[in-house]
Amino acid sequence: MEKEKLKKIIKIILIVVVVLVIVTAIILIIIGLLPNDNGTISDICTGDSCTVGG
Repeated sequence: MEKEKLKKIIKIILIVVVVLVIVTAIILIIIGLLPNDNGTISDICTGDSCTVGG
């Protein structure tokens, strides 16, 4: 009984992790594709450093 429970819990955790990764990727893609004020592909900026999106 315990092994079956553990398998179910592990499956649920894996599904949650996969969903989170996919959602994060989609959000990053959307941010990368949104044009900024200049009409160019927006940069993803964290503090002083920027990585060009897209």
